[in-house]
Amino acid sequence: MRTHIAVIGLFLLIGMSRPALGQIHFQSGPLGDVLKEARDDRKYVAAYVFSRDSGGFGALEGLWQDPVIKTYLEQQAVPYAVDLDEEGGIGFAERYGVKKLPAVVFVAPTGEKLGEMSGRIAGPEAAGHLLVMIGHAACSNRAFVEPGRK
Repeated sequence: MRTHIAVIGLFLLIGMSRPALGQIHFQSGPLGDVLKEARDDRKYVAAYVFSRDSGGFGALEGLWQDPVIKTYLEQQAVPYAVDLDEEGGIGFAERYGVKKLPAVVFVAPTGEKLGEMSGRIAGPEAAGHLLVMIGHAACSNRAFVEPGRK
């Protein structure tokens, strides 16, 4: 727990000192390619899952433009967009058990699910919850990118 708080605090300070750099760049394409990039970069995958019915990609636009979230997420993860209305989207949702949209699913570079934030992701507390989930996924991912570390 202390690790999570320290990591989040550090990235909050880093993020607050940087100007907004625009929206996060999300990868698209086959999940296997994104997992390979995550393995190569020693990161995890943060998959943003959405559909037209859930507001489309823009449903969480405010969060993705937040400079703290942008900085923290891009340092820890490979952002990945999963559109359920596109080829492969439904398969991803079924594989990782996504039931509510929009969702952010955190996946280790081995393909194992690390966590999920889904459903009503809005309001002033949404950024804080997302930062906690990003931090939790980063700590959980250490076991995959640093075997033998506890």
